[in-house]
Amino acid sequence: MCLIYVFGALAITSGVFSQDTSNLQPEIRDLFVAVGSSVKIPCTDGEEKGVEWRFNSSVLVSSPVLSIQNTSLKDQGIYTCHQPNGDLIQTVSLHLGYPPSPLDVHCWSPSYPKRAICSWTLTPDPILPTHYIATYPSFSDPLASACQCQKWGEQDRQCAL
Repeated sequence: MCLIYVFGALAITSGVFSQDTSNLQPEIRDLFVAVGSSVKIPCTDGEEKGVEWRFNSSVLVSSPVLSIQNTSLKDQGIYTCHQPNGDLIQTVSLHLGYPPSPLDVHCWSPSYPKRAICSWTLTPDPILPTHYIATYPSFSDPLASACQCQKWGEQDRQCAL
């Protein structure tokens, strides 16, 4: 019998965008938020008066902090904060998804007892980047620490024992 423990955690990454070296754009900050939650995004500029938030180029509000209540997938996108003269201060890419749910794990052995393959599914799919660590106890040495299940790729939802 094979016993697997799988843990999910949101992986947060950030990226930098620039078109060319002569015209550098501000860093794009990635923000990952659960659907249905509230989020406050402060503009990073020291001047708090007159800044303006835009979503997909449409003006949302003139405020140093953008507040979004009860987020939904339609709120996902690029938000920009601008100075009163229109200059870009900050760009935020808002990503929405669901927290990882308990996993449904299935294991089978195509070449018993040499190898077993395990896979798992999530309902609903979290949409956001999610990292899993799958471990299992060593049956040959019960006092040994847990062994890690070997995944083929970072986002794969299967591994081999």
